[in-house]
Amino acid sequence: MTILCLNICSLKQYYFMFWAYIYFRLFKKFLLH
Repeated sequence: MTILCLNICSLKQYYFMFWAYIYFRLFKKFLLH
């Protein structure tokens, strides 16, 4: 149970980092252009 919870928590963290990186790239592109 705890191992499954840890896997889900890590997946949520990577998912959030992935979207934050994409939004950061888009934001930088809009700022430069």
